[in-house]
Formats: sequence, C-alpha cells, structure tokens
Amino acid sequence: VYLGWRDGCDGCTTDPAKWGFVGGDRCTSGLGAGNTCTTQTLGGTQVRLFGVDFDGDVDGNDKLYGSLHCTTPPASSGAIAPCPAGEFVVGTNGASTRCAPIASVVAAYVKEQCSLYLGWQDNCDGCVTTPAKWGKAGDAGCMNGQGGDNTCSEAMLVDQSVHLFGLNPDGDVDGNDKLHAGLRCGAAPSAMSSSMTMCPAGQFVVGTATDGSFLCESPAPAITNYFAERCSLFFGWADNCNGCTTPPTKWGTAKVGTCANGIGIDNTCTTFTLGEATVAMFGLSPYGDVDGNDALYVGFHCR
Repeated sequence: VYLGWRDGCDGCTTDPAKWGFVGGDRCTSGLGAGNTCTTQTLGGTQVRLFGVDFDGDVDGNDKLYGSLHCTTPPASSGAIAPCPAGEFVVGTNGASTRCAPIASVVAAYVKEQCSLYLGWQDNCDGCVTTPAKWGKAGDAGCMNGQGGDNTCSEAMLVDQSVHLFGLNPDGDVDGNDKLHAGLRCGAAPSAMSSSMTMCPAGQFVVGTATDGSFLCESPAPAITNYFAERCSLFFGWADNCNGCTTPPTKWGTAKVGTCANGIGIDNTCTTFTLGEATVAMFGLSPYGDVDGNDALYVGFHCR
C-alpha cells in the first residue's frame, strides 16, 4: 500500500513530495524527512506501519495520495517435484514432473481485481454519511469517483510505476473532518481443464483422470476468499509526532467487505455504495488541526 502527500496541489498531477509504502514483509520511506517505518502491536497483531509526516497545515491545497500496488514476482525456477515451498505441480514435460510458484497467480489477482479506496468528509464527527470526495487506485488503474481537484496520475516511484489517486480536501483538515480508507476486490473467475502434459498458465494439478491425464484448476477463487478473509488495511493517526515511533493514537482496519474501529472516539465503520461498487470503509476522525506535527499511518497485513 502506497501513501503520499503534497502541499500546494489543487488539481495538480505532480508526484507526491513525501511518500512511502508498506506490505506484510517490508516498509519503505521513499521520500520525505520525518516519515517513519515501525512495527506496532495493534489489537494483538504485529503490523508494519508507514507514517507520512506532513509539513505545515493540511488544508484545501494539499493532496493525499494512495494506491495498492504489487511488484512482479520472480519467474519460475523450473523446479522438479518434489516442489519447493511456495511452488506446486503444473504437469510434466515428458521427462520430469514440473513445479511453478503460486506467487505469480496471487499477484495477478491483486493487480487485476483489487483497489485501495480513499475518501474525505467535512463536518463529520462520528457521522456515517458517504464521503463527499473519494476515489480508488490499483494496478488496473485509477478513478476519481467524486470531487473537484482530485486526480489520477501515474508516478515512477524509484523503480515502480504506480497509479495514484490524489485526494484533495476542501478547507482545513481538523477535528470535524473524516478520512476514509477501504479495500475492494472483485471475484476471480474459476478455470478448469485437463492435460496430458502441462496445465495452462495460472492452473495447477489437482488430480488425475482415469486416462492418466492431469486435472488442472486455477487457485484464483481460493485466493479471492483468502484475501477477503485474512488481509487487512490498517489506517491511523497521531498528533505531536514529528518522526516519532510510537503507535497511532487513533486507528482502525478495513478488509474486503468489512471494517473495524481499533481505537478512537468518532471513528466509524460504514459500508457505502461508491459508483457501482459496495465498499466497507474505516473512517478516521483526527483531533484538532492536522498540521506539520501530525502523522498519518498505513499498514497492510495478511494472517
């Protein structure tokens, strides 16, 4: 999950001035003094968090950037059964039983089907109304769902090309504002086949027929269920936190189809209809003015 910020950016498509990303096994501060990468225990779960540190007041000319992006996994090693960890049988070349990694299928699913949603609402202490401004971004693209001066752009962040949704709030971001975050993934189609040699790309051997052919099947539907049930976006905030490494004082989580408030008064969990999609979004309500000593946190964890 990528998170970024820029000042003086009403409708601009310039790259974020401060940004970083976080996943289950890594956290990287890409650019910006005061940003942090920490591991915190939130609700009994150890989570890597990237914290973006704002410079000055966050107001109507600022932009928050976000996206869900997967890197391309390494190519198959061409291993021979018994398969190494993370690889499964895909058939035979006539001389040996061959293996392939499942990571490429997982990455393809997330790239094609999943997006990060961000939204904003003013005058919303504890309210559960639809965000006034919102959009989404992932590897399949970016969409501004609603809101003037929101943007979609594609940035080269170090060596990764990332679609970024840019959320532009209106006026000062303070204690009566709400920042929304959510995940949504589509359902991957099932695919089955049979082969006397190798399964089609993206399918693995799940059995054999009486004629000796391999029964092949895509794991994508199982990946769909796993991601929805086990992968969570963490979203949080802390005041007086220039480069601090303490946990967020307010935070919550969002999964595909559900969300939860971890800690914080006036935070909310609501399911919205955004365009044609139904999205469960955690609503983060900060205290006081959001300014240069505040930090906004994001994390991503699958169990």
